[in-house]
Amino acid sequence: MHAHRLPPLGDAGIGRRADEHRLNRLVQCRHTALVIRVPRTGEKIGPQSGIAASVAALQTRHLQHFFALAGMEMWLDNPIFGTGWRSFPVLFDAYKSPDFPHWVPTKESHTLFANILAELGIIGVVASCWIVVKTLGRGWTAMHSTQDPYLRGVMCGLLSLFIAFQVSLSFTADFSNNFLWFFTGMIFAVAQLIDRSTT
Repeated sequence: MHAHRLPPLGDAGIGRRADEHRLNRLVQCRHTALVIRVPRTGEKIGPQSGIAASVAALQTRHLQHFFALAGMEMWLDNPIFGTGWRSFPVLFDAYKSPDFPHWVPTKESHTLFANILAELGIIGVVASCWIVVKTLGRGWTAMHSTQDPYLRGVMCGLLSLFIAFQVSLSFTADFSNNFLWFFTGMIFAVAQLIDRSTT
């Protein structure tokens, strides 16, 4: 039985550094391949290119307070009815802080409360809260009024999805998302089915 000989300490250190160097080069190459992509035919690399949009999306998470402050300023100028649906991107330049980074092309608020408050005012906030409370109350009541496990499971899934949408919309402000309203309608449709099955 032969004992395995360990390599000299110096050789091991050199080999380890070479492996680390190769690993770093591999990571850099893969990162470059992910970030720098070949544009499609006719696509120009500019402020609206995929790279710029990706960078803006990452930076937006750290700039939400600027959007929220701009939304509050818009609301103070139009507290009852707001500035109008989808007006936030149009008016943002007039309300943004001087400290807002000029290289960020994003003008969407990405904050649901600030977006609704700015565009729809107090009336919009009250109406939005009423829709959320009414939808959750209708689904919750219907789910607990049936003994059918299938309908209870469907309603539970729809309510979970609706709550997840509210969390997601808090950071995207996409209140006109088609899927949100589709599944909101599904909650009321399943609730109607439950009412018919229990009468």
